[in-house]
Amino acid sequence: MEAVIKVIVHACKIYNGKHAPSQKEIAAVLSLLEREGLLTSPHEIYDHNNWDSITAALSQRAMVTQKAAEFKTWGLILGGLKAAREEKLAGEQARELLGLEVAGPGVGLIPRAGPAGDKVAPAPTTHPAVIAPGAKKDEVASNCSSVEATTPPPPYPSQGLDASSSTGQGAVVWKNQTGDWEIRTFQDHGVSVQTLEAQAVAMALLLWPDTPCNVVTDSAFIAKMLLRMGQEGQPNTSIAFLLEEALTARTAPAAVLHVRSHSDVPGFFTTGNALADQHAGHKVLTVREARDLHSTLHLGTRALSRTCSIPMAVAREVVQACPHCNSAPALSAGVNPRGIAPLDVWQTDFTLEPHLAPRSWLAVTVDTASTVIVATQHGRANSSAAQHHWSVCVATLGLPSHIKTDNGSCFISRSTKEWLARWGITHSTGIPGNSQGQAIVERANRLLKEKLRVLGEGENYRGKIPVSQQGELLARALYALNHFERGENHRTPMQKHWQPRIIEEGPPVKIKIDNGLWESGWSILVWGRGYAAVKNKESGNIIWVPSRKVKPEFGLK
Repeated sequence: MEAVIKVIVHACKIYNGKHAPSQKEIAAVLSLLEREGLLTSPHEIYDHNNWDSITAALSQRAMVTQKAAEFKTWGLILGGLKAAREEKLAGEQARELLGLEVAGPGVGLIPRAGPAGDKVAPAPTTHPAVIAPGAKKDEVASNCSSVEATTPPPPYPSQGLDASSSTGQGAVVWKNQTGDWEIRTFQDHGVSVQTLEAQAVAMALLLWPDTPCNVVTDSAFIAKMLLRMGQEGQPNTSIAFLLEEALTARTAPAAVLHVRSHSDVPGFFTTGNALADQHAGHKVLTVREARDLHSTLHLGTRALSRTCSIPMAVAREVVQACPHCNSAPALSAGVNPRGIAPLDVWQTDFTLEPHLAPRSWLAVTVDTASTVIVATQHGRANSSAAQHHWSVCVATLGLPSHIKTDNGSCFISRSTKEWLARWGITHSTGIPGNSQGQAIVERANRLLKEKLRVLGEGENYRGKIPVSQQGELLARALYALNHFERGENHRTPMQKHWQPRIIEEGPPVKIKIDNGLWESGWSILVWGRGYAAVKNKESGNIIWVPSRKVKPEFGLK
């Protein structure tokens, strides 16, 4: 057995790389196959005629025991064996044991006739089939007649299937006797993704009702429901009725196997499931592309989900798998009094970023209405740097009405006041009675510095960022923050800045004034988390008040 294990390890390392199983895992699978009577000796594993029966037996065992460790290892072994046989990747010993001819002196390697490569067979042009959730036995069979297999299946065919809510499509794929992949798809935009998965399973079960087959799905909901249908019970949902009718129409047994979707582990079943997923959601960016986008810009969960059209749960897994973003604390979304429209109020501050030395000072300005962030890099935090920074902001976003800063010397100097007067911009150094008047720009500082950190770590810069790369990383950070959704917002900051949605007159409300009474005659304009902007109907004056001091005024329009 040791010689067999060494050959399999050699083939798996070439084909599976870092995912290759260990010698201990391979030995456990070989011992299991001998105990189950599937192999009389370890050398029989090289016979490709035994592979289908081993796959069917291990898949059935995994369903019964709810333990898929051996089955997963077998999938990796099977991939390595196929690579050694079909792609001629193993050494001479493996070639001989796998049934490949060994080259003599001066003679090239000539493989024996083997199965064809994994090629996708062109699917016939048929109208997409739709299986109704409430279809009966004869209706299900009739609807599946248009997707009959064009070529007979191999013994115990394995079918991968998937569905996509974004495209309203389902797909079933399988390998025919020639080794080619065949694909059948259908569309139904009016049902949920669970119903699409059930329709795909029903189609797979009815393709060969008289032939035993394996059905591979990435829907745990459908797989568990099918496993429980062998017990006593009465179906009470449209999905359960659909699956029961499909099972009733079969005369041969079927094994149902659940695999994790978008798995990086290679193998026959994950390959088929990935192919089905590709054809079910061909208009949607793959999770691999989402990982690549996140590794480049380190986008948040919502921005990644909307940009790549993937579920929030999948996007959350991608973000949580990032070692750089996962180490940062979650940013809370507070609210501070801000402008009603873009260019109403800016907040500006200087923050120190040691990773950008020797020009380690960042001047940061945030538009309090659209949340667009503009940052410039400086060697010192002085009046000249502040004026240069505002010139860049005006050229980028437009001319603001008001700028709020702290009372630093660079903001209250004579030259800065003259610069603001020339541009016609009013200036204040905080909100009376509010110690958190600069909270918005302080959060922007933290957000920008955190983005610079993860981008730098993504480029393997643990400490100081090289001077030649500082400008590019700063630009990438601003691009990621301004051109993608942040937090719970459904629009990007740039969209909110250049395409604002301003409410002129909102619902009537009452506000609580200083004497404790509720005053009428106000309408709501902006409602944030903790604060609200209200407008006086008579004077048109707009003020910001805590949200706890606002309540609706019923009986008025």
